[in-house]
Amino acid sequence: MISIAVAAGCGRGDTTSYAIDPTAECLASLPDVELDPDRSNVDYIAAEADGGALRLQASGVEAILSFARDTKQAEGIKESYSEFPGVLLVLKGNVVIAWTDEPSDDNADAVAGCLSS
Repeated sequence: MISIAVAAGCGRGDTTSYAIDPTAECLASLPDVELDPDRSNVDYIAAEADGGALRLQASGVEAILSFARDTKQAEGIKESYSEFPGVLLVLKGNVVIAWTDEPSDDNADAVAGCLSS
């Protein structure tokens, strides 16, 4: 049995387009977040995102943020990740956040709050 959690309602109707550079700048300023400086150090799904991808650790929980060209590509990325058990997916506009484990509410909110245009 595949166990996957998808944040209900996240991203539905959200057509906001977020950008990788201002988001990375914000994430780097968070005390509980370690941002991998090597943007190529992501899995093969995130590597296909036209807007790039970021890997981070938030209090020991890993996440990959994939910046798609638009919401349609983001939905495709989310669908690709859904093949893997245990991945918590959040879709916000053109970004897919793939958590390897359940983040704390504070970390999830902080990471999502850093999404910037």
